Amino acid sequence: MRKAVVLLLLVFFICGIANESYAVSEAAVLFLLISPGARAAGMGEAFVAIADDATAVYWNPAGIAYFKEQHIGAYGTGNFFSCSYSANYPNKDIDTQSNNNFYGGGLISFVSPIMGNFVAGVGVYTPARFKLEWDSKQISSLSMDNENIEWGTSVRMITISPVIAFKIQSIYSFGASLNLNYSTFSVD
Repeated sequence: MRKAVVLLLLVFFICGIANESYAVSEAAVLFLLISPGARAAGMGEAFVAIADDATAVYWNPAGIAYFKEQHIGAYGTGNFFSCSYSANYPNKDIDTQSNNNFYGGGLISFVSPIMGNFVAGVGVYTPARFKLEWDSKQISSLSMDNENIEWGTSVRMITISPVIAFKIQSIYSFGASLNLNYSTFSVD
């Protein structure tokens, strides 16, 4: 009986390891979630443990506890992208591409010591934003051959994040932030 339990646990353990070793993200369009900070991006977004600049309001609020003076930071990024759409319908095939679109995002933050070991700040950033427009002539079969219908999709998001942190000891700190998100999604 003991051997059977050990063998069963070993099988579950091996299956668990094999499953995790081939894990694939199930999230969609991750390229639209652009994280702030060139340094963090250069580190493959492994920045939480050393968040020691103005982008700490996004990565790890406890990181601002070590600021001894005021910090103002700004980060901007931009991407061009477009999407394609293909479909085979009984009466017509569709193969079209959206217009090229520019996504501009970024972060602005302000952090300041307020008293003793307390530090407070605020960050405003745009983690997701895009807009696509499609040529209505190429996909008119979806709208009963009406070429006057505009086709488009847009997603916009802005986050305001007040943050406070407290340095407990030289290597321990506590931080908290409240992310206030405003987002819109529309299909035209």
